[in-house]
Amino acid sequence: MSVDLPPETGDPAFVNVVNATADTLNIFQNGTRFNYSSGFYPGGSLGYLTVLAGEHQYQIKKAGTPNVLLGLPLKLDSGKVYSFFIAGNSADRVFLTKDVFLANSDVEIRFVNASPGMTFDIKIAGNFSSGNRTFKSATDFVKMTADKNHYELYETGNPNPLKTGDLTLAENRAYTLFTKGTATGTGDNALDVKLIVNR
Repeated sequence: MSVDLPPETGDPAFVNVVNATADTLNIFQNGTRFNYSSGFYPGGSLGYLTVLAGEHQYQIKKAGTPNVLLGLPLKLDSGKVYSFFIAGNSADRVFLTKDVFLANSDVEIRFVNASPGMTFDIKIAGNFSSGNRTFKSATDFVKMTADKNHYELYETGNPNPLKTGDLTLAENRAYTLFTKGTATGTGDNALDVKLIVNR
């Protein structure tokens, strides 16, 4: 039986869970729920949670149901910082990134492709450009300037952008720009671009 309380303390690692699905989710480590105060909505993130380091069992459930949608082991090193992206309800649609921030950077950003089956080129302002980003891939964090930064997202090989927009970045922050959904999806499964704060 699951208990809606924070995980027990112990040798810690730190993980930010990112919901890149179309569903409201709950997530558990060893049967203990992380997001115990509310559901975990599409496009959202939980912020860095202190979890037990080592290899433990994680479970994902849709909000409102006791059934386990997906269960899998994750191994996290003590003291390290990760993001856990959930992009679907099978093991091949979830992945971890190890989050390594820049030293002495006022503003930084990275890009993560959480859109199954898609490959992207991404440009942000004049100093961030990365091509052929496959599903589950993440760029390094790159130093940026605060205020508005324009981005353009392309499907690799297509000169016409799929998404464009402006990102308002604040000083002393690290961000992740990530995709969810696909170009042929509809509703919450449609291709979207989300910005979350890592720190």
